Amino acid sequence: MKLAGKGSSGGLCKAFLSNIAVSSTAVDFSLSPYENMLKMNYDRELQQTLRDSVPVGFAAVNSTYFDPSKSYRVMFSSTNEWFILGQQSSIMGGMQCRTYCGVVPLMCQISVYSLCRVILT
Repeated sequence: MKLAGKGSSGGLCKAFLSNIAVSSTAVDFSLSPYENMLKMNYDRELQQTLRDSVPVGFAAVNSTYFDPSKSYRVMFSSTNEWFILGQQSSIMGGMQCRTYCGVVPLMCQISVYSLCRVILT
């Protein structure tokens, strides 16, 4: 399993931020749909995503074939398991304290052209 993108330690974040430019025209954000960003709606969508994801045991992570059309939920029960999962997927150690409701979503590269959503809980 290989993480599809890396944080600032991989240099991708800095390169991405350096390419952002200020828009030359005004943007009216009130015209954009915002209902899915409200906490009640976001939590409902998050719960549905977690229910629809296929549970994978910690011990079976390396032996499981991840189908790109599905999302998977990997549950860890100890700090040691978290560090092992973080090492395998190349995520930074501080990511655990930046989670929302204890959920860390990842897009993992399965093959050259396919990505799969993996949710660490």
